[in-house]
Amino acid sequence: GTSIFLTDFEDGLYEFYAKDKIGNISNKYYLRYDSLGPIGYFVNDNESITDEYTNMPFKFISIDNGSGVEYAEYMMPNSKVWLKYEGENIEELVEGTYQFRSFDICGNISDIYYIKVDKTKPKILLYGDDILIENKTNVSCKNIYFDVLEEGSGIKDIFVKLPNSNI
Repeated sequence: GTSIFLTDFEDGLYEFYAKDKIGNISNKYYLRYDSLGPIGYFVNDNESITDEYTNMPFKFISIDNGSGVEYAEYMMPNSKVWLKYEGENIEELVEGTYQFRSFDICGNISDIYYIKVDKTKPKILLYGDDILIENKTNVSCKNIYFDVLEEGSGIKDIFVKLPNSNI
């Protein structure tokens, strides 16, 4: 009976065995120490999604370099319930924030990963001489301007095609 206590663990595979005074060797025992939770990311058609927003079907990928991923869960927008995630594409998109997390075999939990679904189109408010103008209205005014309203992913580009122009 001899006990050995280990402290200050390092992640990785440990091997344990003992040898007695005349050379008999015990069975070998292995233990993988894993203190880090899995990491995750989102893909769309197998390409990483680098933005926090999407409007296309997506999937969550979880990896763990220690003990391995045991399972993952997700929470749909406006929900408080975690559902089992089997790695499938999320096809039926609900607007709002999806949350994902995963657990490794040792019980470590990943950070919560968020992706926001934005299916709402930007809205344009067109003005002529500071009066809101309806679409397809004929006007004669000194100034024309418009506001772009976007509460989701933000505006990437704004386009204006002038009369007698192809661009």
